[in-house]
Amino acid sequence: MFCGTKFEEAKLLFDSIESKGASLKLLLSKDEQQIHQLQDNFVKNRINVILDVFKMFITSLEIPSKEHLEKLRASTIDIPRFEKLRGWLLEEKIKFSDLLLEFNAKYFDLNQVVKNTHELQHRIIQKISPSSESYEENNTNFNFDNTFAIYFESKTMYIERSSIVNVDQKIAFIDNLYIDSISTDLKVFKKVSIEISMLEEKQIAVKRLIKNLNTAISRYQKLLIKDIEVPFYIYSGKVLQAHQSGIGNGIFIKDKTGGDTLKNIRFVSNWDSDHDVLNTMSSGQIAAIVITLYLALNKVYAQGFGCLLIDDPVQTMDEINMISLVELLRNEFSDSQIILSTHEDHVSKYFLYKFLKYHLSVRQIKLIDRKEFQLSNPRSRPLVSA
Repeated sequence: MFCGTKFEEAKLLFDSIESKGASLKLLLSKDEQQIHQLQDNFVKNRINVILDVFKMFITSLEIPSKEHLEKLRASTIDIPRFEKLRGWLLEEKIKFSDLLLEFNAKYFDLNQVVKNTHELQHRIIQKISPSSESYEENNTNFNFDNTFAIYFESKTMYIERSSIVNVDQKIAFIDNLYIDSISTDLKVFKKVSIEISMLEEKQIAVKRLIKNLNTAISRYQKLLIKDIEVPFYIYSGKVLQAHQSGIGNGIFIKDKTGGDTLKNIRFVSNWDSDHDVLNTMSSGQIAAIVITLYLALNKVYAQGFGCLLIDDPVQTMDEINMISLVELLRNEFSDSQIILSTHEDHVSKYFLYKFLKYHLSVRQIKLIDRKEFQLSNPRSRPLVSA
């Protein structure tokens, strides 16, 4: 697998490697051959001897039983405890190093371990100083006899009558007394916990309202698309006279996911396709799509507001699309006041010409020169071209 050559047997591969190595050795200089010979002698006379010793040592060891391995694994849990004990012994200046036994894989003397353990206990007890005379006096309340006399009136029958249930009930009673006597902080904590729980419930309710609101918005958007899709298709077909999908073909607004809520719309030239035409359109064609969408929205929803504000709509449009847009505005929105801005003089003149030709009043305002030209016809609302 390494050299790209197929060998039927492993022995053939090893023989080939050895042969190749012998060929490479012939290419070495005299000094290099001598160094290589020294390395081979070292491996043969030293390394192999050491490996034989290791093998003899390993084979002489007894294989630990599964039970022994489990005990070793369990003993690792007590390592922190032994480290803590070692630190305490050092702090208390208790000698213990002479009691430690050396590891012996073949022999384990349990009796010696027990003996050393007892010796360590003896050394620890010797370090304990006797209690002072005043200790008994200051701690008489903790004396067993006093406790027996106070709580059981020195009568064994009271102890015999006691059961685990009684003890548990007593513990519960003491816990209740403790809860009643704790600081106001815990009471405040409980109050805050209740408030947090209530807020979490309100948060869930708000999330539910948000979800319902988003669903309602999506449904409204879906309805909005349905309301404007027909005029948008007509307007886009009138403006996009040079669209690659056909001459004067309109654009459909399609939600490929379906359903009664709007999720992901596409502008497609063919209803059977989900490919968005905006990905293949030029900047002028995209501008035409935006304007026709705007006009469709105004046509459907801007009832009672007879004014259109359009900023530089033909900056990137082809001439044929610009001509189509003028015709659309003149025919579909002749009863609206159109305020249109452009910084191209020939575009302004063309728009003015098309509206004047059909006896519509217009006004031209040149903002740079601060001049206004009135060409009016009282029969209709004016087009303002700035």
